[in-house]
Amino acid sequence: MHSRTYPTAYSSSVRHYEQLPCSPHFFYPPIYHYNTSAAQTLAGLRVEVQRLRDEEDHLQRINKANEMQNFLAAISRLPNEMLLAIFEEAVACQDPGAEHRAEFTISKVSRRWRDLAIHSPRLWRRVCITPRIAPRMLEMYKTRASRALDIEIWGWRDRRDFQRFDAALEMMLDSSSRWRSLSIACVCDTHLSHLTLKLSHVGHFSGLKHFTFRALRPGQTSSISFLMDSATPPQPHHPGQALAPCALKSLDAENFTLTGDLNSIHARATQNFARLSSLTLRRYSNDARSFRIMIDFSAFRAMLTGIPNLTTLVLHGQPLRFRTDPVGGQQDQNEIHGGSFEGGIDAATNAAMIALPQLHTLVLHPGVLKPRYLQHTISAIYAPALRHFELVFPDSKISGQSIVERLFVDASSPRSSLSSASYASYASSSSVPEERMNRRHPRFPRVETVVLHNASSAGTALAFIHAFPYTTQVTLGGVDVGFFPLVLRAGARSGVGIGTGTGGGVGEGTTEPGSRSGIVVGSGSGSGASTCDCSCARFAYWHRLRTLTLRQPRQETLRVLLDWIRNEYQLGHVIPTLIVEGVLDRPDIRFFAQCARACTRVELVGTHVPVTSVG
Repeated sequence: MHSRTYPTAYSSSVRHYEQLPCSPHFFYPPIYHYNTSAAQTLAGLRVEVQRLRDEEDHLQRINKANEMQNFLAAISRLPNEMLLAIFEEAVACQDPGAEHRAEFTISKVSRRWRDLAIHSPRLWRRVCITPRIAPRMLEMYKTRASRALDIEIWGWRDRRDFQRFDAALEMMLDSSSRWRSLSIACVCDTHLSHLTLKLSHVGHFSGLKHFTFRALRPGQTSSISFLMDSATPPQPHHPGQALAPCALKSLDAENFTLTGDLNSIHARATQNFARLSSLTLRRYSNDARSFRIMIDFSAFRAMLTGIPNLTTLVLHGQPLRFRTDPVGGQQDQNEIHGGSFEGGIDAATNAAMIALPQLHTLVLHPGVLKPRYLQHTISAIYAPALRHFELVFPDSKISGQSIVERLFVDASSPRSSLSSASYASYASSSSVPEERMNRRHPRFPRVETVVLHNASSAGTALAFIHAFPYTTQVTLGGVDVGFFPLVLRAGARSGVGIGTGTGGGVGEGTTEPGSRSGIVVGSGSGSGASTCDCSCARFAYWHRLRTLTLRQPRQETLRVLLDWIRNEYQLGHVIPTLIVEGVLDRPDIRFFAQCARACTRVELVGTHVPVTSVG
């Protein structure tokens, strides 16, 4: 008989354990479900954030489109004349080597702009012949432009582009009679020789008024033989000559040379440069490599005597070479004022002066630490009607001591007869001793605008003031900013004496009788002796000064100038308008302008050039 067994507690617990699942999630069911739901919620939030960002970008684009539409609507309300003026400014300011031309970009904006650009010939008269330009684009310029064309040949440095260069020239030379200006820059010797040959045999330049040349290297020269090859009146049936005399008004050439004898130079200048009013000569560099391309003074004089209407002469570097000092040359009054060649060029070669009766502007930028012929250049120019004089040195180490002497002429010289009357009235108002007034006169007494940069020293600042007695506008830069305010302040407080001092520069010393204290203007070398002749008037500031411009002044200079302004204001004198060029964030400039505006008008012109000059 089988016995009946009854389950015990132990056996039931074992069976219950065997029935339990083995998954660990069974023991932590809430944590697992919570993680899964959190990940799903986070993914949904990310999708919603991305959707909101896309919606925000879409709304921003709509707002930007509305703003641009309103902006374009304002432009569309401008008249065609104003739009055309804006377009012309954009075309004129673009770089010659720009990849995308402004006139083509403007014509692709809208239908109205395209119609305005295509039917405005003035937008297409500037033709830049570069290696990037295509022949079809040159044809567009010729058909869309007005009659006058401004040709710029730029960037042909690689001689392997000869065929493209020749094709571009051939396309534009048939319209050479329409050329108003010609500019050549950054062209290699191979292309330049070919260009000169083409211009001499093919072109007709009766309408050419402006010519500009920039050398690619120091030895590259420009002789503009296509304008000066013929010394006889051109004939229309000669294909290699112009149809009419050249009407050139402005010549700006670097490394310019003159070929031929003096008679031919004078004849060609008389024929081709009769209307020339502005002449600018430059040198690429002032080293020995470019010494051979300097223009001899006799050839330069032969050319200038054939230019009767020259009003502006600008010399950069040292383009002239002198064999003798013009100060030692002797000539009579007829040679000075006539400037003619009745006795032949050879007879007039020994004349020391160049008579320029119509010259109003003379700009000299030596561009070298030791200018070799600058003194001779100043001494050789006779310009009784000069109104603007500019002398700019590149470095403050150069002293104007030897230059300022050439700004005066002896009273006994015939060329000082025209300036004696003007200087006499100036000297009488400045209480100049009669014996000193009769000894030396300013070379350019009628100058009204003076620009000096690193040209003076402590011993020559006063002499520069005497050299230009009727100046109304003065611009000072470099070390000159520091020297002239001291002299101006000295004139407001006391007399200025030129005598023996103990130091170089400006210090206390002997003055004229009756003065309370004096300022001794020394040579800067320690001797204290004056670097200029004592015959000039002891007048420390310009009577007619109306505008004074200071470029990059230092804090000490502004302090001295402010004292001078206050003294002049207390004396009841008219304070000139002050123009300060510098970094406008400087607190000393802002303080100076705030204080000086109580006495006179002050204008601030902002620049980003750091203050490096000694003021």
